[in-house]
Order: sequence, then structure tokens, then C-alpha cells
Amino acid sequence: MQLTRRDFFKAAAVFLTAAELMDLHKAMAGYGAPPVIWLDGQSCSGDSVSFLNSVHFATADEVLIQKIDLKFHKTVMAMAGDFAISPVRLRSISGEEVSAFSDQWLQQGSGLSYDLNKDNKVDMQDFALLQKRGYILVIEGAIPFGSQGRYCEVGGEMTMKDAVAYYGQFADLVLAVGTCASFGGTSAGSPNPTGAKSVSAALAELKLTKTVINLPG
Repeated sequence: MQLTRRDFFKAAAVFLTAAELMDLHKAMAGYGAPPVIWLDGQSCSGDSVSFLNSVHFATADEVLIQKIDLKFHKTVMAMAGDFAISPVRLRSISGEEVSAFSDQWLQQGSGLSYDLNKDNKVDMQDFALLQKRGYILVIEGAIPFGSQGRYCEVGGEMTMKDAVAYYGQFADLVLAVGTCASFGGTSAGSPNPTGAKSVSAALAELKLTKTVINLPG
């Protein structure tokens, strides 16, 4: 019988405490390193190429293996299809959250801060929801808003516009990498038929208030 990662954690939940589940998650995933989701919009992928060619401060493999927990980058990752997209819905959890979540593990009642699905108990469903929050969102390229964003898709029939709306809501920090992401660049030049916007302008249009660091060039 083939056992999925999700089914394995559901089975483990019956026998393990919350703290032990966190330790298991740490052993099975890149726990501790900042989780990163890298989306590529209207761009030539030049910023990804620059990153992969970097040798001055650190090589790409040093960053990917030692510094960050890369959840998604369509060029760098080896996975494909739904299997490639699914990890971006999860993240690593801080030690403070481990302790706080463990204190409420399997408690029942109203007013529990980690009762994220509002069913008056703290269990694995709340743990899954907790994992969906907080990561670094890196965006390369402009975001097209014309024709409901259909000028650019990131996979799974999700447009770049929809991806920024979905993943932007849980991001702790947003990095706009390159001139197109920072200021619109060539993609947003007149007459701008695709309705391309910079990351900051896109987030404002989507009514998402986030800290954005622009890295043009």
C-alpha cells in the first residue's frame, strides 16, 4: 500500500504529542530555514539566471541547501505537475509556535487561539492551516491584470495574478526581484496591452498590505 505524506502524518497524530509531531516534521522537511516561494511572472527569467550564475557572495547550491527552504521555483525544482505545486501550501514553523501550539494540543472549547478552523478544538486540521501561513514570497517579472490575468500562468491553471493574490496573503515578506517586478519594466511599457503592474502596484490593486523589498537591476 502506498502511503502519502499527509496520510502518514494523520496516522502519526494518533500516537504522538504535538511537540513530537513537530520533531517529526523537522526530520522530514527543511525545518528551520526560511521557507521561500519563487514565482515567475512576465519576465525573461534573467533574474533566475543571474541567481544561478552567482559566485561572488555565495553559489546557488549553498543558498538552496544551507540558507533557505525553497518550496517552489519552476526552473530550479526537479518535481513537476501537481506534486511540484503542493509543497508551496506548507511551511516550516518557528520554535515559539511549536511551544504555543503544543500547549493547546487537543484542547476543546471556545476562544483557543490555535483553533484556526473554528471547530472548538485544536487538532491536525489546525496544524495544517498553521503551516499555510508565513513564508518569503519572491516574485520575478511583472504581473499582468489584463483579461483577468490570462496573459501569464504559473501552473495548475492558476494565473500569475491569482497566484500573487493567493500566496501574497500569507507571506511574511515579499521580494520583488528585477526591474519588471520592482517597477513594471519593459512589460509595463506603453501601451501596456497586458495591463502589467509592478509587485507593489499589484498588491495594492489586490488590497494586500505587505512589506515589499524592491531589488531592481
